[in-house]
Amino acid sequence: MPTPASRICLLAVVVGACASHTTNNNSSGDGSSHLDGPVDYKTEGGFIRTTTSVHVELDGSATKQVTSGAGPTKMTSGTLEAADLDGLRDDIAAVDLKSLRDSYNCGEFKCGADFPVATLTIAADGTTKQILVDRGISDADLPPGLVTILADLDAIVSKLP
Repeated sequence: MPTPASRICLLAVVVGACASHTTNNNSSGDGSSHLDGPVDYKTEGGFIRTTTSVHVELDGSATKQVTSGAGPTKMTSGTLEAADLDGLRDDIAAVDLKSLRDSYNCGEFKCGADFPVATLTIAADGTTKQILVDRGISDADLPPGLVTILADLDAIVSKLP
């Protein structure tokens, strides 16, 4: 039969184990981010003046809008494949979003001409991070984690109808 002292000891072990198992909210500064809301990705401008917007929810549901020049806007929706959603989530988790700049533009980086500007809006770590990236900047000049997230989103755009 357990003694009162052993019950207290067991309770302390259980409470301690529960307290040490928390979800990542990036308060520890571990260099990662926890996606906790939607991701929006918009590219606009460039030589052909097309605007493409994608909104991805945590459950993988997505909407896509494309406007070419002054033409009409085409809107579609769908659900991402689990691998694409997991890849995006993992690649966001691998980056400390707070460490990324708010803007990567041609005024500060060597840039090609007539490329679109991308706007990423990512809900993570209890806040929303918006990043503008001139797509004329070489991937070599951008943080590798940001390049990976951009590639994920470009692939998602191409797979949605």
